[in-house]
This record gives sequence, C-alpha cells and structure tokens, in this order.
Amino acid sequence: MAPLGPLTTNRLTVRLDPERAARLEYWATDEDNAVKIKSYNQILQNALDEYLDRNTASSTEGAIPITIPGLVRDKLHDLKGKGFGSIDHLVSEAIEKYAMAKLKDEKEYQFLSNEVGTMTNRRKMIFSDYGSD
Repeated sequence: MAPLGPLTTNRLTVRLDPERAARLEYWATDEDNAVKIKSYNQILQNALDEYLDRNTASSTEGAIPITIPGLVRDKLHDLKGKGFGSIDHLVSEAIEKYAMAKLKDEKEYQFLSNEVGTMTNRRKMIFSDYGSD
C-alpha cells in the first residue's frame, strides 16, 4: 500500500460497506444512543477520535485530566502562592507519595501473608496430624 499524502482538506467522503452501514444505522437509531448523537458524521468523528487517541502519540500524552474539589484547589493555589512550586509539581509529588505509601503497604501485607503461610507449613511439619480429624 502506498503511503498516504498530506491531508489538505477537512472534508472527507467515507464509503461504508453495506454491513457496516447497517450496523451504524442500527446503533444510531437505538433509543439510548439517539439522545447522544446528532449525525452519522458525529459518530464517525467520535470513532476516529478514539482511534487516534489509542494509536498516535500526543503532545499532551503525559497529561491526565483530574477533577479537584474547590477546597483542595484553593489550598493548592495557596501553596503555589507561598512558593511551594507549581500546581503540577505539587499534585504529582502528592500522587507519588501516596503511590509509594500504597506500594509499601502492599509489600508489608505480602510479607506478613507469606510469614503466616510459612508458619502454617511449619506447624503441619511439626504436628503431622495438624488439621486432620
């Protein structure tokens, strides 16, 4: 297949095979979806957006959209104003600390779980009738 040339127009024509067209029409006329869409064009644009998001690198790839409650946002702005760094730095640092704490908790849990398993196995070895009736 030859490489595609530059896209010089914002008007494209899409030809769908009959099966895809029927599936698209069926999906678009479903009462749950009818409220969300305005046109077949919109459906195809949304599908293209999803495809591009999954398969192409983006300049904002490192950005994760989050919703911050108003009080927390105010505290972040206060910290930024007092010289504690940018909001991105504050949030990423907080997430990193939280993730490290969770990872430490998980490792401690795994360690204790393994210790319990080891003790159970040792009891079975020492008391050969352990657990049997």
